[in-house]
Amino acid sequence: MLQLKDQIKLQHLQKDIIYACVILTLELLIIYVSLRLGFIRLEKHYEKHLEKLHQNFNRNDGNITSDDYESIKKIE
Repeated sequence: MLQLKDQIKLQHLQKDIIYACVILTLELLIIYVSLRLGFIRLEKHYEKHLEKLHQNFNRNDGNITSDDYESIKKIE
């Protein structure tokens, strides 16, 4: 009789472990998808700014600090 109770407890424990693994997998999948969608949305949002930075960088022959230096001169 004691062995039957132990078997039932073991079966419940196995079910709980499988359930926890399934839930953990689903939660990780949801987090991955939400982060991926968030990064795609951010990339689209800041795409204009990145293009502007690349244009400034190429215009200054790779010296991106010249605009910063000019803006500091204007402030003074």
